[in-house]
Amino acid sequence: QTPISFFLKKGPPGWASKNCNSPELSLYINIPKLFFISVDSYLYPMIRLNQDTSAEVLNEIKKGDLVTDTFSKTGLVEEIEISDDGLYKIYAYTLVTGRVITVKT
Repeated sequence: QTPISFFLKKGPPGWASKNCNSPELSLYINIPKLFFISVDSYLYPMIRLNQDTSAEVLNEIKKGDLVTDTFSKTGLVEEIEISDDGLYKIYAYTLVTGRVITVKT
């Protein structure tokens, strides 16, 4: 049986060591992945699409814009379809992922 002092020094089984200096592991963590996301967000501001988005903003969206529905759909606009059902103007933005964000105004 392993003495308690071992776990105090090393932590529970499966925990990474605090002082791991393996050169193989450090090769893959030079630049964090979030760095690229923040650069993309800075270069391409994300447009939030919902029922409160003005018609002016909805009309200005073009292919290649970065949009989100603030829940689960986020991506670049690939196709835009605008229709009118007599009561609402319906904006459908198809993303490069294949998902569609629909907004009625």
